[in-house]
Amino acid sequence: MESSLKDGLAEPAAAAGPKVLVSLRDVTKTYRDGNVTALTGMTLELPAGQFVSVIGPSGCGKSTLLHLIG
Repeated sequence: MESSLKDGLAEPAAAAGPKVLVSLRDVTKTYRDGNVTALTGMTLELPAGQFVSVIGPSGCGKSTLLHLIG
């Protein structure tokens, strides 16, 4: 982070915005056999320091999403 001088004291530069921890853009996951598409066009951005939950019905791609994020 850069700093600037004001009245002889160093001050940290203003942050540009919240730090992004996870960013996905238009992610699609199709399994090898081609018969199952678990995710289609998934876009997600999670800022650092946030708590999130992934909820949905069985088979909607929750586990696939978490495996892709790592």
